[in-house]
Amino acid sequence: MIKHRRSSQRGRAEQPWLKSWFTFSFDQYRDPENIQWSCLRVINEDIIAPGQGFGMHPHHDMEIISFIIDGALEHQDSLGNKSIVRNGEIQRMSAGSGIVHSEFNPDPQTPTHMLQIWIFPKEKNQTPSWEQLSWMAMPEQQPGLRLIASPDGQQGSTKIGQDASIFHLDLEKNSTHKFQISSGRRAWMHVINGKVEAKSESGDILTCESGDGLGFAGEPTCSLLAHKKCSLIWFDLP
Repeated sequence: MIKHRRSSQRGRAEQPWLKSWFTFSFDQYRDPENIQWSCLRVINEDIIAPGQGFGMHPHHDMEIISFIIDGALEHQDSLGNKSIVRNGEIQRMSAGSGIVHSEFNPDPQTPTHMLQIWIFPKEKNQTPSWEQLSWMAMPEQQPGLRLIASPDGQQGSTKIGQDASIFHLDLEKNSTHKFQISSGRRAWMHVINGKVEAKSESGDILTCESGDGLGFAGEPTCSLLAHKKCSLIWFDLP
């Protein structure tokens, strides 16, 4: 089974300082057919206006990853962490038993473009923690492919409290890549930008563009062909 979630089908919210697109149900956007995919609960694409952001607010029992596409994000939390995360970097916040944080665009002129990703943890009430790292500095496992989050922090990835792994893939025009999906596992692909053709082993062919998502269940492989240069995130899920 392949689920195609087109960018135009996502939820939408707009405020003077924030534009958001929701792959899954979030806040006041409710879609019973798109609550989550396995333990993947949220993929929000946010554009935050210069000098604006989210004030202090709480989270608990969630693995939260902020992926910066363009611009910067200033983070501050109740653990005493304070940092600016920039293009090419991610931050991971394991909310655990409880954490309070704020996220602001520190630039007075340039919008922040980012993905906010939430994953349910395997265990609740764990000790909260936070980490920032550059995924671009991580070693490539295959051309253009980097592991950015994993259960054990291998290959320099950030460690999350779930049996899930997150990869970033860059594909040049006309280049290919093949993902293997282990038996009993699920997967989700989110296209950040570009245009890519995805083909399953059962013969389904789907073309995805910026903001599109694909969910895989019971599929052993996904073969990708870039119609033009593209960037995407791949989730290996239980």
